[in-house]
Amino acid sequence: MRILLRCTKRLDRSSGLSIYIQSLNQQLMGILYQLLLGGIAGWLAGKVMRGNGYGVIIDIILGLLGGWVGGYLGAKLGINLGGGSIGYLITAFLGAVLLVWISRLIKGKA
Repeated sequence: MRILLRCTKRLDRSSGLSIYIQSLNQQLMGILYQLLLGGIAGWLAGKVMRGNGYGVIIDIILGLLGGWVGGYLGAKLGINLGGGSIGYLITAFLGAVLLVWISRLIKGKA
């Protein structure tokens, strides 16, 4: 009986660890996916808004921030583009365009 209890405890611990590692892996992939789509959205926003652009790193940052801004404004306005990658890409693109436009307004006034 003791051996059986020890074995089940070991299995519970290892399966818990396996689930934890799987969860971390999914979170990491989600972050990488957001970076990729944010970079694409920021690059597209830079091309659409024309001008000198801000560079790859700033484009990625604008795309990521644009995804959050676009998601927030979309929720406030009752607009839902879906939870998939295309919806996120469109939302991030529109948010990044808005951020580029605002940054150029501020930059022009400075």
